[in-house]
Amino acid sequence: MADGLGTHVTRLRRGVRGAVASNRGGCGEDEGDELKAAAAGDMPAYTGALDCAVKTVRAEGPRALYKGFIPTISRQGPFTVVLFVTLEQEEEEEREERGMREEEEEEREAMRGPREEPKEQEDGDDDGGDNEEEAIKEEEDQENDEEEEDEDDDEEEALPPPKKRKK
Repeated sequence: MADGLGTHVTRLRRGVRGAVASNRGGCGEDEGDELKAAAAGDMPAYTGALDCAVKTVRAEGPRALYKGFIPTISRQGPFTVVLFVTLEQEEEEEREERGMREEEEEEREAMRGPREEPKEQEDGDDDGGDNEEEAIKEEEDQENDEEEEDEDDDEEEALPPPKKRKK
């Protein structure tokens, strides 16, 4: 499902269904009522939440458990939709901003060009003459190794393919 206002409205409807299903209503006595009943020597009206729910449904019907639900959801529903839509927009802007920052960094790196790390001198001489000679020798050795590998490859290619055996 595409992300948008419709998605949030659908989520809101699901939330309302869940709230309705899990609502236990206002099935309880105030502490003041209990204290008054105890002082007068009367029995409390309800022995617990379940007893309250059962007596309320018998007296007023099942809709009595949801008194005050419509004003509450009318107030909280639009707030929730606006909240989540705003959060989604903020996250999208943040993602775009991060993407722009990454592109800018890549452009800066491209402008700088490739970095060459300086080679460290092994023997501590500052003149650098020995290091240059060693570098030239290493390059020549690498070229010689490559030529030898090429010759080995040529020899392998010159060999005829093996013959198949007859059974």
